[in-house]
Amino acid sequence: MIRFLAPSRLTALLALSLVAGCSSGAVTNAPTDDANADTATQDTDTNADANAETGADATSDTSTSTDATSPDGAEAASSDAPPAGDASDASGASGDVGGDAKGDAGADAATDAVVDAGPPLPGVLTTDFQTWLSAHGYAADDFARTGTGGSFGGRAAAGDAVPKIPIVFVHGNSDAAIGRGGQLTGWDAPRRYLLSRGWTDAALYATTWGPADPTKANDQTHDRAYLTRLRRFISAVQQYTGAAKVVVVTHSMGTTLARKAIEGGAGTDATGAYALGAPLTSIVDTFVGIAGANQGLVYCYSTPDPATCSKVYGFWPGATASEGPSTVLSAMNATSHDEAAHVFSYCSKDDEILGLGGVVWGKSTCSIPGEDAAANGDGLQHVPLKDQSGPTIEKLITTHAP
Repeated sequence: MIRFLAPSRLTALLALSLVAGCSSGAVTNAPTDDANADTATQDTDTNADANAETGADATSDTSTSTDATSPDGAEAASSDAPPAGDASDASGASGDVGGDAKGDAGADAATDAVVDAGPPLPGVLTTDFQTWLSAHGYAADDFARTGTGGSFGGRAAAGDAVPKIPIVFVHGNSDAAIGRGGQLTGWDAPRRYLLSRGWTDAALYATTWGPADPTKANDQTHDRAYLTRLRRFISAVQQYTGAAKVVVVTHSMGTTLARKAIEGGAGTDATGAYALGAPLTSIVDTFVGIAGANQGLVYCYSTPDPATCSKVYGFWPGATASEGPSTVLSAMNATSHDEAAHVFSYCSKDDEILGLGGVVWGKSTCSIPGEDAAANGDGLQHVPLKDQSGPTIEKLITTHAP
């Protein structure tokens, strides 16, 4: 029997889903692929304590539009391949993922540092990067996102070396590139960790892809505008740094957005059909998906109406095992290794946002079909899994193994 959550609970959970963890414990009675089951038998009562006590406005029972929301300040960008750009002025970068980084990233001292607070980190792209973007056809993309979640990355001065392979970070629903307090932590902790391990701002990049507004969480789907922005940002970073390839690290909804952005091709959103262009696979060395919902979200059973649970462009998990998840997820999952040369997920069965032990119809929703391996983060909930991912990210990039 399906147990439905109260509407106020559903709104609060959805507003935090894929980015801001709740206080609930994990539910582990995961569904199985039972040939006799014609309808969902999943228990979606995710615990009465899942009231999202994060200090963010997302905990209110907020009415939201069911229309997909375009990112604030976005210009209408072409879905064609990004401009070629002239990478000849970028120096010091390469696709060599080994560098001088150590594969053993699990030292106690380093692990202790992954969530330590420190001085405020820069919350906007450097002047050098913004100047380059304007000169190479990206000015209208508004990657800086000043006032709407921010951004980071770029050389302090033209010609500065890029000491390690560049990393592009893609945040989750309602989150942003820069942390804003509470559970909306952005990429602050992994960024601090990697800065302590030899990366610099010239090799760490992020832009805020959406409105960064928890009250609009219901509206977020795999929109063409978001996908186009991410495709162009990944390409811009690769061209600007002069690297042969980049790394893409994602969290939550950012995982499936980035997968589709890299895969390219056709799709459909609330505005109709679109074509993104050719895959970007050849310029991505390693893809790391943290707490993604690649098979859909189980809470969509009890609240199928919001756009984010759409059966076409959202996170609908399928009413039966044979139905499969939404159109956009099924299309992504039909082919494997489109994301990068090396593909990994980082998952926890205790992720309270993915729920049910992270299992949808007998499959791990966090795992990426065709991935090389999955790193184990059991014991960590949705946001801490990201915040404490620094050592895991480093190891996956430098050794290509968990």
